[in-house]
Amino acid sequence: MERIKVGGLLEIPGLVLITFFSQELSPEVVTYILEECGKRGINIEYISESKRGSVGSVSFCVKSFDKKGALSFAKGVTNGEVEVVDDVCVIGIFGPHFREKPYLAGRMFRALSDEGVEFLSISTSISTCACVVREKDVERAKEALSKVFQIPNLP
Repeated sequence: MERIKVGGLLEIPGLVLITFFSQELSPEVVTYILEECGKRGINIEYISESKRGSVGSVSFCVKSFDKKGALSFAKGVTNGEVEVVDDVCVIGIFGPHFREKPYLAGRMFRALSDEGVEFLSISTSISTCACVVREKDVERAKEALSKVFQIPNLP
Protein backbone atom coordinates (compact mmCIF):
# COMPACT_ATOMS: atom_id res chain seq x y z
CA MET A 1 0.00 0.00 0.00
CA GLU A 2 1.27 3.45 -0.89
CA ARG A 3 2.15 5.70 2.02
CA ILE A 4 0.00 8.80 2.55
CA LYS A 5 1.78 12.14 2.29
CA VAL A 6 1.44 14.40 5.36
CA GLY A 7 2.96 17.73 6.30
CA GLY A 8 5.05 16.46 9.18
CA LEU A 9 5.42 14.74 12.51
CA LEU A 10 4.48 16.37 15.80
CA GLU A 11 6.65 15.18 18.70
CA ILE A 12 6.68 16.84 22.12
CA PRO A 13 8.71 14.83 24.67
CA GLY A 14 9.37 15.38 28.36
CA LEU A 15 5.76 15.70 29.46
CA VAL A 16 3.45 14.63 32.24
CA LEU A 17 -0.23 13.79 31.59
CA ILE A 18 -2.60 15.09 34.25
CA THR A 19 -6.26 14.10 34.23
CA PHE A 20 -8.88 15.68 36.47
CA PHE A 21 -12.02 13.58 36.87
CA SER A 22 -15.01 15.56 38.10
CA GLN A 23 -18.61 14.87 39.01
CA GLU A 24 -19.38 18.46 38.05
CA LEU A 25 -17.36 19.23 34.94
CA SER A 26 -18.40 22.56 33.52
CA PRO A 27 -16.92 25.16 31.20
CA GLU A 28 -15.85 26.95 34.40
CA VAL A 29 -13.57 24.00 35.35
CA VAL A 30 -11.77 24.00 32.00
CA THR A 31 -11.48 27.79 32.11
CA TYR A 32 -10.03 27.58 35.62
CA ILE A 33 -7.37 25.09 34.48
CA LEU A 34 -6.35 27.29 31.55
CA GLU A 35 -6.30 30.46 33.66
CA GLU A 36 -4.36 28.91 36.56
CA CYS A 37 -1.74 27.43 34.25
CA GLY A 38 -1.45 30.81 32.52
CA LYS A 39 -1.02 32.65 35.83
CA ARG A 40 1.79 30.27 36.75
CA GLY A 41 3.51 30.56 33.35
CA ILE A 42 2.75 26.90 32.60
CA ASN A 43 2.28 26.11 28.92
CA ILE A 44 -0.33 23.45 28.20
CA GLU A 45 1.14 21.37 25.37
CA TYR A 46 -2.01 19.26 24.87
CA ILE A 47 -5.58 19.24 26.20
CA SER A 48 -8.57 16.98 25.75
CA GLU A 49 -11.95 17.00 27.46
CA SER A 50 -14.59 14.29 27.71
CA LYS A 51 -18.01 14.81 29.20
CA ARG A 52 -21.30 13.03 29.66
CA GLY A 53 -23.88 15.21 31.33
CA SER A 54 -22.01 16.94 34.13
CA VAL A 55 -19.58 14.05 34.72
CA GLY A 56 -16.31 14.14 32.83
CA SER A 57 -12.59 14.54 32.67
CA VAL A 58 -10.00 16.98 31.44
CA SER A 59 -6.61 15.61 30.41
CA PHE A 60 -3.71 17.89 29.70
CA CYS A 61 0.05 17.67 29.28
CA VAL A 62 2.66 20.03 30.66
CA LYS A 63 6.43 19.83 30.74
CA SER A 64 7.62 17.52 33.53
CA PHE A 65 9.27 20.41 35.37
CA ASP A 66 5.84 22.13 35.58
CA LYS A 67 4.13 19.13 37.20
CA LYS A 68 4.20 20.50 40.76
CA GLY A 69 2.83 23.86 39.66
CA ALA A 70 0.04 22.27 37.64
CA LEU A 71 -0.96 20.02 40.52
CA SER A 72 -0.87 22.88 43.03
CA PHE A 73 -4.37 24.03 42.07
CA ALA A 74 -5.90 20.55 41.72
CA LYS A 75 -7.99 20.87 44.88
CA GLY A 76 -9.68 23.94 43.43
CA VAL A 77 -10.59 22.12 40.23
CA THR A 78 -12.16 18.85 41.17
CA ASN A 79 -13.99 17.06 43.91
CA GLY A 80 -12.99 13.84 42.21
CA GLU A 81 -9.82 11.99 41.32
CA VAL A 82 -6.59 13.31 39.85
CA GLU A 83 -4.48 10.90 37.79
CA VAL A 84 -0.87 11.61 36.85
CA VAL A 85 1.19 9.72 34.26
CA ASP A 86 4.85 10.70 34.10
CA ASP A 87 7.23 10.29 31.16
CA VAL A 88 4.86 10.80 28.25
CA CYS A 89 5.14 12.36 24.82
CA VAL A 90 2.63 13.92 22.44
CA ILE A 91 3.05 12.43 18.99
CA GLY A 92 1.03 12.97 15.87
CA ILE A 93 0.83 13.95 12.25
CA PHE A 94 -0.23 17.25 10.75
CA GLY A 95 -1.71 18.51 7.50
CA PRO A 96 -2.35 20.20 5.20
CA HIS A 97 -5.87 19.38 4.06
CA PHE A 98 -6.83 16.97 6.85
CA ARG A 99 -10.46 18.06 6.57
CA GLU A 100 -10.51 16.53 3.11
CA LYS A 101 -9.06 13.20 4.28
CA PRO A 102 -11.40 11.63 6.84
CA TYR A 103 -9.46 8.36 6.82
CA LEU A 104 -6.25 9.80 8.33
CA ALA A 105 -7.16 9.41 12.01
CA GLY A 106 -8.23 5.81 11.53
CA ARG A 107 -5.04 4.96 9.65
CA MET A 108 -2.88 6.66 12.28
CA PHE A 109 -4.43 4.92 15.25
CA ARG A 110 -4.58 1.57 13.42
CA ALA A 111 -0.82 1.83 12.75
CA LEU A 112 -0.10 2.54 16.42
CA SER A 113 -2.47 -0.15 17.62
CA ASP A 114 -1.01 -2.78 15.28
CA GLU A 115 2.44 -2.10 16.77
CA GLY A 116 1.12 -2.36 20.33
CA VAL A 117 1.59 1.33 21.11
CA GLU A 118 -0.88 2.38 23.80
CA PHE A 119 -2.35 5.83 23.35
CA LEU A 120 -3.38 7.36 26.66
CA SER A 121 -5.40 10.24 25.20
CA ILE A 122 -6.41 11.38 21.71
CA SER A 123 -6.97 14.85 20.30
CA THR A 124 -7.64 15.82 16.69
CA SER A 125 -8.26 19.07 14.87
CA ILE A 126 -8.80 20.10 11.26
CA SER A 127 -5.04 19.94 10.68
CA THR A 128 -3.61 17.53 13.29
CA CYS A 129 -4.13 14.04 14.68
CA ALA A 130 -2.27 13.66 17.96
CA CYS A 131 -2.12 11.39 20.96
CA VAL A 132 -0.26 10.92 24.21
CA VAL A 133 2.03 7.88 24.43
CA ARG A 134 4.57 6.72 26.96
CA GLU A 135 8.08 7.95 26.16
CA LYS A 136 9.34 4.35 26.06
CA ASP A 137 7.02 3.79 23.05
CA VAL A 138 7.99 6.86 21.00
CA GLU A 139 10.44 5.17 18.62
CA ARG A 140 7.98 2.32 17.94
CA ALA A 141 5.25 4.90 17.35
CA LYS A 142 7.41 6.80 14.86
CA GLU A 143 8.29 3.58 13.04
CA ALA A 144 4.62 2.60 12.90
CA LEU A 145 3.60 5.99 11.53
CA SER A 146 6.38 6.00 8.93
CA LYS A 147 5.05 2.70 7.54
CA VAL A 148 1.71 4.33 6.74
CA PHE A 149 2.61 7.96 6.17
CA GLN A 150 5.21 9.71 4.06
CA ILE A 151 6.58 12.05 6.71
CA PRO A 152 9.25 14.62 5.84
CA ASN A 153 12.60 13.88 7.51
CA LEU A 154 11.62 10.29 8.41
CA PRO A 155 12.65 7.29 6.31
